[in-house]
Amino acid sequence: MNPILDLEDVVFSYADTPVLDELSFTLRPGSVTGLLGRNGAGKTTLMHVGLGLLRPDAGRVALFGDPAWNAPAANRARVGFVPQRFEAFQWMPAWDCIKLIGSFYQHWDHQFLLDLAKTWGLKLTAKIRTLSAGQQQQVAILLALGHRPDFLVLDEPVSSLDPGARRAFLSTLVELNSEHEQTILFSSHIVSDIERIATDVAILHQGRFVLHETLDALKEDVLRLEIHHPRRRLPDRLEIPGLLDYRILDDGAARALVVSNGADYPTELGEHLQAEVYPRALPLEELLLELTT
Repeated sequence: MNPILDLEDVVFSYADTPVLDELSFTLRPGSVTGLLGRNGAGKTTLMHVGLGLLRPDAGRVALFGDPAWNAPAANRARVGFVPQRFEAFQWMPAWDCIKLIGSFYQHWDHQFLLDLAKTWGLKLTAKIRTLSAGQQQQVAILLALGHRPDFLVLDEPVSSLDPGARRAFLSTLVELNSEHEQTILFSSHIVSDIERIATDVAILHQGRFVLHETLDALKEDVLRLEIHHPRRRLPDRLEIPGLLDYRILDDGAARALVVSNGADYPTELGEHLQAEVYPRALPLEELLLELTT
């Protein structure tokens, strides 16, 4: 089976500003992948390149096994995309807009969208320009879901939603994934939302992925190690498998971030360095800050 999305050594720049730097990324079919990174990390560009909306300067991008830039129409029809901001069809009532977009698809589930809109409390008879930013975002989400896509891509989809609407939408994503094995890639600055529904987490920093793991593996295997030696300075460099970050602190102690993969690093490092090593599991938000600082 071909990966849903597969990027290999992708490079992309806006004018002289590099955004993606030899980035490689494979999306696991049926996964719900939360995409994290600070502003300017390249999350939106990654999505646009992956969907064939932007052409990379170098590297390979495949969508359902075919080159994304000129992917067959049948492949594009399997994708639903929600951009950060929805600014189209402002003069139309929401339901007329939904019917218009639905007319381009052979299989469009009007009843599914009506039921979702009712659950969300969204008034479909109102013109889009009269809706709040969060309600306009909900319309964009309905347009992306109507054809029941195999691959759903969401760029900050909950940024304008209030907490109740956000929770209802996240519940919908969980149902779609469990009932239809829909593959979902979504970015968000709300880390708790990603922790709530994601199966996989990818952290993007300065145009490259510094981490891409299942959420279960992150919780079990990613550790912060606080290393102390009472009498001598710790080494400036540490070379061990799975090392993500290592730094000497102002007080002479050291801090390491590792993916343990079952290794007993606290015991092994303690014996090797003749030091005291204290392991600590990291919440996802702290892990993001550690890897992007």
